Amino acid sequence: AQLTQQFESPDDLEEFVHQALGDNAFQADTAAVGEGRVPQGLQGLLETAHYRDYNLIERAVFDDFAPHGPETYEPFYAGGSRLTPDLISALRQIDPGRRRVLSARFAREVAAARVVDQALQVLKSLAAARTIPELRSSDFVVSEIDRAMADLKRQIEELMFERRVRQSLVTDLAQLILAEAD
Repeated sequence: AQLTQQFESPDDLEEFVHQALGDNAFQADTAAVGEGRVPQGLQGLLETAHYRDYNLIERAVFDDFAPHGPETYEPFYAGGSRLTPDLISALRQIDPGRRRVLSARFAREVAAARVVDQALQVLKSLAAARTIPELRSSDFVVSEIDRAMADLKRQIEELMFERRVRQSLVTDLAQLILAEAD
């Protein structure tokens, strides 16, 4: 159920994996690896998601379109923050300069939550793939799955570390600015 919440179709899951980890072409009965696509990684997926989410939020809080329609909140991360009518109303009441900053930050948070959640679902899928007898019987395939899992875990840890550092620095700066303004 969690997998289907994150990916609408098997093709979407496949595309996420290709973009996050790249791909290799190989035959199960040999150790030969052919050319594949170079991955953009989770950071690239995050930037793409942020751009899409920011444009949606921007339209909702600055333009005149109905904040209650499904086009506003359906694309957002199913298990986390949503762009609800209450949130849109609250953002619309804020000074436009601050509104733009908060909208961008909210879009980044939503995008990061979605990308990390999708990556966690891919990790679960890869772990499940290791248990398939036809795949488990090939040491090469198991090592490729293990490599992909390690790479994905590393990318998740890097994203989370970056987020914690950025949040800490921005919070400290924001507090300094507010203190200076008083």
